[in-house]
Amino acid sequence: MKKLFVGILVLVLAALWLAPRFISLDSYKQMAIERLEAATGKRAEILGDISLSLLPAPSVTVGDVRIANAKGGAAQFLATAASVKVNLAPLPLLSGTFELAGITLIHPEIHLETFADGTHNWDLPKPAANAGGAGAEASSSGAMMIARHITIQDGSLTLYDHATRKTQTVKPFDLSTDMESLSGPFTLAGTLTWQGQPLKIEAHTGQISGDAPTLLNAALTGNDLSLLYEGEVVPGDVLKAKGRLQLHAANIGTLLKAASPGMSADVALPIDATADIAYDGVKLALDNFRLASGDQSLSGTVKTQLSPSLRFDLALEAPELTLDALPLAVPAVEEPAAPTPSGVGLEISPTEDTLFPTTLSVNVGLKIGTLHYRSGKAEQVTIQAEAAGGTLVLHEASAVLPGDGKLSLFGVATRRSGIPRLEGSVELAGKDLRALLEWLEINTASVPQESLHAFALKGGFMASPTEIRFSDTNATFDNTAVSGAAVLTLPKADGELLLADITLRVNSINLDQYLSQEVASKEERELLKETAEQVYPVLSVDWLRKVTMDVKVAASIDNVTHAGESYSGNFIRMEMKPKILNIERVHTTFRGVDMDGKATLNAENTRPHLAVLFKAGKFDTAQFLGKETATTAAGRPGGSARWSRTPIDFSSLRLLDGTFELGFNDFVHRRYSLQNTVVNADLKDGVLNITKLQGKSFGGAFDIKGSIASGALPALALTYALDSIDLGNFLTTTADITNVRGYASVRGQAKTSGVSEYDFVSNLTSNNNIVVRHAEADGFDLNTIASAVSNINSVEDVINVGRLAASGGKTAFNAVDGSIFIKSGVLEGPQATFDTERAKGVLSGTVDLPKWVMNLLFNFSIKRAEGASPFPPVGLALKGDADAPKKSLDTKALEEYIAKRAAQQLLKKVF
Repeated sequence: MKKLFVGILVLVLAALWLAPRFISLDSYKQMAIERLEAATGKRAEILGDISLSLLPAPSVTVGDVRIANAKGGAAQFLATAASVKVNLAPLPLLSGTFELAGITLIHPEIHLETFADGTHNWDLPKPAANAGGAGAEASSSGAMMIARHITIQDGSLTLYDHATRKTQTVKPFDLSTDMESLSGPFTLAGTLTWQGQPLKIEAHTGQISGDAPTLLNAALTGNDLSLLYEGEVVPGDVLKAKGRLQLHAANIGTLLKAASPGMSADVALPIDATADIAYDGVKLALDNFRLASGDQSLSGTVKTQLSPSLRFDLALEAPELTLDALPLAVPAVEEPAAPTPSGVGLEISPTEDTLFPTTLSVNVGLKIGTLHYRSGKAEQVTIQAEAAGGTLVLHEASAVLPGDGKLSLFGVATRRSGIPRLEGSVELAGKDLRALLEWLEINTASVPQESLHAFALKGGFMASPTEIRFSDTNATFDNTAVSGAAVLTLPKADGELLLADITLRVNSINLDQYLSQEVASKEERELLKETAEQVYPVLSVDWLRKVTMDVKVAASIDNVTHAGESYSGNFIRMEMKPKILNIERVHTTFRGVDMDGKATLNAENTRPHLAVLFKAGKFDTAQFLGKETATTAAGRPGGSARWSRTPIDFSSLRLLDGTFELGFNDFVHRRYSLQNTVVNADLKDGVLNITKLQGKSFGGAFDIKGSIASGALPALALTYALDSIDLGNFLTTTADITNVRGYASVRGQAKTSGVSEYDFVSNLTSNNNIVVRHAEADGFDLNTIASAVSNINSVEDVINVGRLAASGGKTAFNAVDGSIFIKSGVLEGPQATFDTERAKGVLSGTVDLPKWVMNLLFNFSIKRAEGASPFPPVGLALKGDADAPKKSLDTKALEEYIAKRAAQQLLKKVF
């Protein structure tokens, strides 16, 4: 009996295994296609075969199934599957009932699309009337069509929004669902990849019965993030939910990337969020909301109302927040979404005269106890804003900033004729401006500590996509008050410039108060070097070629104090635009003297061009270069040390070309003073040509022309004429020679070259004709010497003349005429004649300017009465340091003359 049973079982199993091979299922393919098309309302295709298997359990497998996309869809198909396997419950088959035990989809590709009108490509056709009831579980044949188990293997899901043209893909994903009946309980488990992050999904529901609440526990977890919901849901026409929501992410950057592909952050900060969530189909509330990252947290409530209008209410607080530690989420640049059409969902489009849709209301309240930013902190940060009726009102934005600076900001945002605009006012006041500037990373180390204390700022503003305005702006710091206004016109299209029109008024400012004492006490050369370093980048004009705006500035400053001096009535009006800086007018008054000028710097060509026109009653370069260190003849270096060997930088002459027109009633540079001075010059290819330099100085007039050529070896060439110059003043000022006086006129030419002051003196070549009138020289009394010589009768008288030559005194010259030649810095053999009351003579010798030594000889003859025999000439030598030469009298010829005359007189007595 046992063997018979086993045999029968074998025959049955063999029959079940062989039977499907003798059954043709092609006739069922069209039936399956019709069922798919009826269920989806879209064209369906089955391109593969249909196969039946009875072992180990009854199943039907369909290959290459495709469901066409809706009209207007971006993808070709709504869904495709490599194969679909339908498992049938075996026992119901014995009674002729088909009950689905499970469905398995192999490599399905699903494309879900949202159209611009709010419809979807997966919307199903409405069921026909009396189709058996919404909850029917059996077909007209009584076949059970419940799939208790659905499995998806290696699936791909693509989401596409036609309005935003945004695509998101979930690939791959594997899901498995189980249900006991159409009313649950339901279980879902699977894995998927979203934005490159592998995730695991699990969900479990209780029995669904009408509108009764049912349990829902769901979890979405990944390598470093999790999202959990524990609570209940109420099914029905409107889904309702109430429960606890928890979010954890070990890396906020991963969370942002998972939330949206257009967001990114490189800061690896953990984040945790919890909230009690309640949703009734109209309102969504997050109570006991808490968002934390490390030791920072934000808590409060978030409430949303979806109907009949959209409203958000946020009330959040944070005891302490470090802004530097928070990452910046940068969204990808996307095309704006098309507005939702009327009649589909909520109308959220603004109108021509509303900034926000009138159906949208937002109320935001944010309080932060301490906000850390840039190594400083702001306290009592409060933001209260409301959007309603299409208008945004910033009721309050306030904080206490570093430096005890109290900031308050108010504003209203509206839209007028389609253009949004924000109007408001700002106030800021504090006790320590230095602390505020350092918080903003502005270095104040070089500013003396007694400055940058109390400050205040108050003004109104308006901002729109076309312009920004600042009006009635007043600011004070230390003892300075500033008021003004500004208008910024923003570019409307590519290639247009930002236009800025700024007007400022300053009562007074003391620049000495903001300059460190170290800078104020630098030696002249250091000051010149620093000035050159500041001027060089300005003259290079690279910055001007990079300007991308058109800025107009008009600024007036009642009083400026610099280097202990006051400048009043200061005013500047200028315009700067790409490649052109035009100073229309600059004015100041110094010691009652007006200074006016204008300039244009044009960088449109390869070589920039600077045009300057400047006139001043008095101009003292010491106000800009510092005062010269006091020196005396005794303290001034002698010899070659007198001249500096520091290279003189002429490179700025090669930066640009230019024309210059300058006029000064009184021009002062160090020890030199020029009156009624006019300067005309042009600069071309590194050569400065002085076409006119005229004026008065040292009591006389001067007329100079020349050129300065930069290059590897800078060169200087001058032609000059000096008339009626006060010789004593000139020599004292230029060479510290104080023992000569008179009035001189000079005509001459000079040229030199070199890289330092010493080079220029050493290489000097000059031809000069000089006429001196009413001259006096200290150190010897030529007339007294001449009178003594006239009365010489013995050798003892000659010795007495030598004592007179070395005893000092002064000599008056009726006239000095001659020529002076300088070659390689050495004054050679000056041929000058001189005439005094009792003598006349010739000057000859050399003066070595680089070494500052002289070797001069005055050969003079005593004037005698008409018919009297002349005395032989007497020589007066000046040798040594040019500031204090040694004087000696050469009386050899005179001694021989006296000895001869004495011998003659002796012979007369004898004979």
